[in-house]
Amino acid sequence: MSGLNIIHPPQNFTSKCWQVFTPLLEGWQGSTASDKFVPDHRPICFWGLGWDNRIYAGRCINEKRRWLFADMPYFNRWMGEHTADTCHWRLIPNGIHEHSTGDYPRDRADALGIELRDWRKDGKHILIAPSSDTVTRFILEKDVSDKQWTRETVEILGDLTDRPIRIRNKPRKGKLSGPMVETKPLEEDLKDCWAVVTTCSIVGIQAAIAGIPVFCHPRAPSAPVGNLSLSRIERPEMPDRQMWLNTLAYRQFTKAEMRSGFAREILHQLL
Repeated sequence: MSGLNIIHPPQNFTSKCWQVFTPLLEGWQGSTASDKFVPDHRPICFWGLGWDNRIYAGRCINEKRRWLFADMPYFNRWMGEHTADTCHWRLIPNGIHEHSTGDYPRDRADALGIELRDWRKDGKHILIAPSSDTVTRFILEKDVSDKQWTRETVEILGDLTDRPIRIRNKPRKGKLSGPMVETKPLEEDLKDCWAVVTTCSIVGIQAAIAGIPVFCHPRAPSAPVGNLSLSRIERPEMPDRQMWLNTLAYRQFTKAEMRSGFAREILHQLL
C-alpha cells in the first residue's frame, strides 16, 4: 500500500490544511509532505483549489494520476480551533467532490444525527446557489465565472418557469467563507423553496437532506439525488437518498480517524 505525496503551500504552516496533513502523515504509512509538485508513483494529495492546486488537479486529470483532495467536510464542519479535534474533514479520491453512490452502511450518517426529511411537493421560489468562482471555472472546465454562470442560469430559468428567483452567493469575509461568516442563515432561504440550483455547492446537499429538489452539475456531490437538466424544473425527480447519504459520510473523517489509519483503510482501494 503506497503512501501519499502531500503537496502543501510554501512557508505557510498555520494553514488549516495542516489539520488534515499532519494526521495523514501519522496514519498513512509511506506519506511525505513537500511544497513542490514532484509526481511519483504515489497519489498526489493537496488541499483546496487555492495556491497552484487548480493547476495540479488539472495535471492529475490530464496525466491520469491518482489524487486525493482535502477540503471542508459535508457535515460537522470546522468552526474554529475549538472544534478542530471533533469536526470532520473531506477526503475525496480523484475529484473535488464525491458524485457517485457506493455500498456503505448507514452507521456514520446515523452517528452524525442527520435526518432525511420527506421530499417537498410544494414551494414558491427557486434558490440559485453558485459555487465560488474558482470552483465554478474548474467544475465547468471552461472560462465561465460564477457571476456569468448565475446570469445565464437566471436567463434559462426565466424561459422555463414563472417562479420568483433568489440568489445566495457563498458567504465570505476576508479569508473565511461559509457558515462561519454568513449573515443570513441558509434555513431562511430554504423556507418555502421549490428547488435549489447550483453547480456543485454543498448547499445542494443541505437542500436534498431538507427534502428540496436539487439541480446541479453531474460532478456535484448532490448529483446522485439531483436533477441534471433544468428542463425538469417543474417536475423534478425525487430519488431515494439513504445510500447517497451513507457514501458522503464515508468521505469525511476526524483527525483521530486519519491518525488511526481508518481513513486510509476506506480510501486507499479507491485511489
